[in-house]
Amino acid sequence: MRLIVIATLIVSVTASAQDISGKLTYDPMTITSPEVKRESHRVRNFVELALAIGGGMTWYWLDRERQVADWDFPGWKAKFSDPDVYIFDNNPFIINYVWHAFAGSGAHALGRANGLSVAESTGWGILSSLFWEYVVESRELISINDIVVTNTMGLAAGEFFHRLGQHLTHDKQGAGWQALKWTLGIVHNTHQRMDGISGYVGSPMSSRFELSYGMSFANYTFERTKSSPVTVEDAMIHQISAAGSFEVFDKREGVGTYREFFHDANMTAMSIDVGFGEGNNGTNAIADTVILGMRYGKIEESGTHSTLDVGLSIGYRYQRQNFKSWNYRLGGAHLPGLAINARTMGNDWHAAVKFRGSYDFVGVHSLGWREWKANNNFDPATNNAGKSILAAQGYYYSGGLSTRLSAELSISRFMIGGNLFMAHYDTIEGFDRTRDTFAAVPLEEEISGTDKIMNYDVFINANVYKNLNVKLGASGLRQVGTLEQFRGKQSMRSYNLKIAATF
Repeated sequence: MRLIVIATLIVSVTASAQDISGKLTYDPMTITSPEVKRESHRVRNFVELALAIGGGMTWYWLDRERQVADWDFPGWKAKFSDPDVYIFDNNPFIINYVWHAFAGSGAHALGRANGLSVAESTGWGILSSLFWEYVVESRELISINDIVVTNTMGLAAGEFFHRLGQHLTHDKQGAGWQALKWTLGIVHNTHQRMDGISGYVGSPMSSRFELSYGMSFANYTFERTKSSPVTVEDAMIHQISAAGSFEVFDKREGVGTYREFFHDANMTAMSIDVGFGEGNNGTNAIADTVILGMRYGKIEESGTHSTLDVGLSIGYRYQRQNFKSWNYRLGGAHLPGLAINARTMGNDWHAAVKFRGSYDFVGVHSLGWREWKANNNFDPATNNAGKSILAAQGYYYSGGLSTRLSAELSISRFMIGGNLFMAHYDTIEGFDRTRDTFAAVPLEEEISGTDKIMNYDVFINANVYKNLNVKLGASGLRQVGTLEQFRGKQSMRSYNLKIAATF
């Protein structure tokens, strides 16, 4: 059974969604540049990846004292023949779901900047991960979550940064543009300079960005068990947000219908929100990339343009929020799944609906772990039951189905919309870090858990002056988690006011 799960996860990586909300609108009729082809530099990409891995190896050995905790010395023969070497590691949440995503997206964007296709860039990323797990970390067991998470999340977010880098190669003047060009767009601009190319190089692209600041009033509730009292807390939160999207399609003119097959990750979007204040801090990062699919379109004599996209998407999600006893963490990959976009645009209005459905591989904060420990007199030094990742970090690895739905309607200067995320996750057993003979205290009895999560938001947006917008919104989050017979429940409601600038 363990080998089946391993194969399923790794195949999902090689196959290479999310509710990037009504913050964004798209216009396939707005084109930034005619299509230009770039040469592929495979040898240069190999050399640059090798240098990046070399830098990582240097850090790995300089940080030797921290790495020693993961050294099990399985031996070369075991690493290639013993199924027990495949495990879920016990690394901190931020390392597994931020730093690995950063490494994966960086490797992917590097390949794309060298002119490689989506498939080639993904393949090089997977080879880099395997080299790291088998060679650089030769003294450690093979971390399944590192291989899966680094490459799936790397593709979802890496494609966004690839398109952003392309966009920032435009020859525009101004100190602000140049600063962005040589910070966020430094990879693409450096490679184009090496190739003697100036200006935008790529397929026709439409784009949109939003930056916002706002205040939220949030209400938190937490119930540890059915018999325990409900804890209620209120907080005022500052929020800083950034979001962007890119679409790569040919401009369509004339009246009639058309269809187009696309396979170059033609739609990608990402949003990042940071909240802070009154003992509260949190970060949400969500990326969604539609890898391939079919677009059906119709242009009417009135100028109304309707499109329907059906394809395969992949997504990245990182959500972490702390407020006193309230703690929510969800991070991981929306593995390749169904993507449907439907949109109709008129002269002064548009309506759009998005759907995403996928199997997810995630890390989830456990609501029942504290009660389970208290009732089982848990001691990580001697106990052979539980989950070692829970004892080390307070979250566990899970898998399950999720659906994401978003809708928006814009008329003149006003827009209303909303997003809904629903998921049901079950813990994945059989890969615990201490389940086998490589561990000092082998795990003999692994516990299981289930989580049901619902996250929503609704908003109304008013354009008040040029690119300046005022946005009123409400959002909610609910998590019900069970660990064996111990159950916890927490929820959050917030109301916010934001000032946003769109570009």
